[in-house]
Amino acid sequence: RDTASVERLSGEVHALAREHGFVQIEGWSGASLGWARAQLGTPSEGAALIRSSLLLLARTDTRVSLPLFLTLLGEAQALKGDKEAALENFEEALTISPPEGQYRPIALISRGELEARTGEIARAEASFREAIATAELMGAVACKQRALRKLGELHSA
Repeated sequence: RDTASVERLSGEVHALAREHGFVQIEGWSGASLGWARAQLGTPSEGAALIRSSLLLLARTDTRVSLPLFLTLLGEAQALKGDKEAALENFEEALTISPPEGQYRPIALISRGELEARTGEIARAEASFREAIATAELMGAVACKQRALRKLGELHSA
């Protein structure tokens, strides 16, 4: 979640992938670059870049990491104030590719953050608790710690 580094590195990879015609890598790096730009203050630009990256990946029938990229799009949409679109993308990320469960805690945390910001405290708590349980089952320590921190922030506010 080091947005400045993600923007710099994704931008470099994205440019190289475009230059050399590596479409999948262009899509993956474009989604990361879009997320970073959204986090750094240009959520509309970031969401547009993520959407175009998703379309690029769809053209090549690439579904690897799709739940993650849908989550990143949801985060960008939430930042620009489009709550409904963000929630739709979080839900799609949670259901579209069950075998890629490694992204489930991330989508749950992102959904919980949006729910907390919009005053849906009970829903946010449920999202964070599910993220904690899922991350624990997976042994995903960093995700579990992030979800625990978010749950703690929810109750300290």
